[in-house]
Amino acid sequence: MRGCLAVSQTLEQEHLLKHVVEVGKYFRERLQQLDAKYPEIQDVRGIGLMLGMELNSADLAKQVVKEMLARKIVINRTHDTTLRFLPPFIIERKHVDQVVQALDSILSSCKQTGDAKASPSRARSARNGANGHRRGLQKGSELKRG
Repeated sequence: MRGCLAVSQTLEQEHLLKHVVEVGKYFRERLQQLDAKYPEIQDVRGIGLMLGMELNSADLAKQVVKEMLARKIVINRTHDTTLRFLPPFIIERKHVDQVVQALDSILSSCKQTGDAKASPSRARSARNGANGHRRGLQKGSELKRG
């Protein structure tokens, strides 16, 4: 019980929840800028600092994770084509900028080398919302739990 109280007090005293909301909003906006730039990005979603980016190809998602790790940035795939970003609460905008710059560079590089192509059936499925993981969500929407 004391542990829960200590965590709660720290969150309040350090204004961490406000920070999470503000930096999470900034992070999401930066990911949405990439979404507008790269057709390979199918969706950006999440809340706070728990964000996801769906790509149009499992191979591209694997390549992005591999390249991010090579740059010492840890992300993972939670689905064949979905990248998950779950940074610590203390992340700053400058760190978000580093992640987004790395993603931009990797996606650009993959596009130039042709590694960013989706398989025709996968691209069609994602466009039509037939992919069960997407649940027909519109680009940039948030998953609502009921």
